[in-house]
Amino acid sequence: MRRISLRVVCRLSGMRKLLNARTHCPYCDSQAVSDLAHLLRLRAADVFQCRPCLEMWHVPKGQNGPPSRDLLRLKRLEGD
Repeated sequence: MRRISLRVVCRLSGMRKLLNARTHCPYCDSQAVSDLAHLLRLRAADVFQCRPCLEMWHVPKGQNGPPSRDLLRLKRLEGD
């Protein structure tokens, strides 16, 4: 019987392997993550950006996850 890696099984089943959102991109699993604390200062969260896919997310201060984009969403103007 062939062994399949956990990452492949998680992707096939629709589940994502939980990684540290401070060191791994939650969208492409890259380890090339930049901490944007020097640019964006939030009281309750730390903001990160993935260098390869350019996605941005935040995690609560003092925690490694879960990643979220809620604080980073821009409000759409009416009529757009």
